Amino acid sequence: MDELLKLCGYEELEDKEDIQRAKRAFHKLGVTDEDVERAKRNIRKYYDVELEGIRKMLGIYLRDGVNLVLAREDGRTNIVYAIMAEGFDLIASAFTSKSEEVYVSWPESTFEILFGPTFFDKQHEVLEAAEARWLKEGIVSHCANVKMLAGLVALDLIPRPDLLIVSGFLCDVAPKTVDLMHEFYDVPMYYFGTCLDREEDEGPEAEKERVALAANQMEELVKNMVEVIGIEVTEEDLWKQIEAKKDLKNNMAQIHGLLDNSKKPLISATHGSVIFLLQRLAANWSNVPRLIDTTSIIYNELKERYDKGYGVVEEDAPLILALNPVSFTDPRLEYMIEQLGMAVTTEIDLFFPDGRRAPEVEETDNVYVKLCAFLQDSKTRKLADRFNIFKESAKKLKVDGILCRGHVGCRTIYGDIMVMKDALGKELGVPTMLLEVESFDPRFYNHEVFKRRMEMFKMMIESQG
Repeated sequence: MDELLKLCGYEELEDKEDIQRAKRAFHKLGVTDEDVERAKRNIRKYYDVELEGIRKMLGIYLRDGVNLVLAREDGRTNIVYAIMAEGFDLIASAFTSKSEEVYVSWPESTFEILFGPTFFDKQHEVLEAAEARWLKEGIVSHCANVKMLAGLVALDLIPRPDLLIVSGFLCDVAPKTVDLMHEFYDVPMYYFGTCLDREEDEGPEAEKERVALAANQMEELVKNMVEVIGIEVTEEDLWKQIEAKKDLKNNMAQIHGLLDNSKKPLISATHGSVIFLLQRLAANWSNVPRLIDTTSIIYNELKERYDKGYGVVEEDAPLILALNPVSFTDPRLEYMIEQLGMAVTTEIDLFFPDGRRAPEVEETDNVYVKLCAFLQDSKTRKLADRFNIFKESAKKLKVDGILCRGHVGCRTIYGDIMVMKDALGKELGVPTMLLEVESFDPRFYNHEVFKRRMEMFKMMIESQG
């Protein structure tokens, strides 16, 4: 147990209380000695734990899971769960900064990492619990991301929440799942979103209307949370949160800059989503100093690698742009691709118009409009915009091929990728490959099939010279 915690950045002398809390939480989660040994092997295999920043990053996720499991013991009287709730983390931190009784979590994200193949490899138990309720299994299935939230609550691995938050920016199944949980468990819920029905030829005024609607919905969300939680949060509080998180935002931007500008990958693609999902954990105000410190360490360690010319694959290795979510829970595909001598750069929610890695936000005195900057990113755009964003990103990165991951749990993502695959290849003059995946369900991974497909893809790239 102690060895695992050290791999996750726990310091023996400084973190005695943290270590005891972890042991109590492991007991509640049913984590066995065998699970711990498996986690140690997996972490050493898939994560670059020689880097202090990566160890500390894993520790942040582990602490979030521990704190969530023990939340009621800690006197948290207002536990809020968010799922697919884009833009909510800053609102959440405004509430958690006001009271230690409030705890906010994206449980599915944290436990997809902790229970996935990089850690304890126990995710199947949670998914099966959700499927035993109302969520379907199989290839024509519900996304495993929503199954994780439903399964964790069904198994009583995490406390029953006091409020559920969901948005409709990305997914229609998540709001339906949260609505069912609201009915089954008698838990208040709040939904926010905007109009996603867009015409291909719509102009900037339509985009302003879309942002205005989203901003209005987020303002209503804050009012509802104030009523349910009983803590006042003002617009001034939200502006303070934006200012307080500038260092975290800048650290993330610097990491992006290094990774994009390096001729060789500085760190395995297995770290991709895990690093950038850290921003969600800023929903709890107490995490922010640790997040700023950890991302600063990660940047400095990667900068040292950059200066030394270090890379996880050879400089002349083919560079693949992998579209659609990198698995939040299962790094085996990215790991295998790198073992075959190819480099992978991934898209999750990190590409913006003109191939930028950050949104351009006009000056505004409306804090809720400011919070809607995420509406510029690739995953919330209409198909034509997504195509252009990916095209420009691929050009800037000078990729040799595009891997189109067809996330079978999402009809929107899968439908878009089927349309874009051939068009991107034709436009860019590079090979493309469609690979069916389930971005949140490790049971879908088939090593032999995926390996043969990736070997074939490498041959296609090499044949083009």
